[in-house]
Amino acid sequence: MPELRSRGYGSQILHTIREKHPDSRIVVDIEVEEDSKDAEELERRNRRRDFYQRNGFDSSPFDYVWQGEHYRLLSAGGTVTEKEFRDFWKEILKDIPGAKYP
Repeated sequence: MPELRSRGYGSQILHTIREKHPDSRIVVDIEVEEDSKDAEELERRNRRRDFYQRNGFDSSPFDYVWQGEHYRLLSAGGTVTEKEFRDFWKEILKDIPGAKYP
């Protein structure tokens, strides 16, 4: 909700998650900035990336494409390898016939 943005709630939530799970990695994905269709979308994507970076997230060494959209992984608490990412999706989708992972 736009009226709740920029009040620090997201940062507080991430801080609490990291506090409760200090030995865990947290992984998020964001749309790649370079693929923005216009200036407004580029600004949103840059703000999203900057938010995660301010909160201790670093880019993973690889990107992926899912349903036609180009994504970049960001992680806090350690890097996620491409193999770990693929294994995660294989496990999640293993019981869904014909499902394809990124």
